[in-house]
Amino acid sequence: MIPFEHSLGGADPLLVAIDIGGTFTDLMAFDEATGRFAQAKSLTTPTQLVQGIIDCLRMSAVDIAGVSELIHGS
Repeated sequence: MIPFEHSLGGADPLLVAIDIGGTFTDLMAFDEATGRFAQAKSLTTPTQLVQGIIDCLRMSAVDIAGVSELIHGS
């Protein structure tokens, strides 16, 4: 896991990609204003797929209010 140094949000565009796999859920975030990346990985919970997304968002310190684009894959 590589978290942002602090929670990001506000007017700066924040791009987030999430991949839900059979074993792991992966997140990659990019702050267009600063050029910084963050990534996180959590276990996929087959009966509650959103839990892996929530776990990754928490680990990466991504402020969901600042997300301008969310890309999902599985």
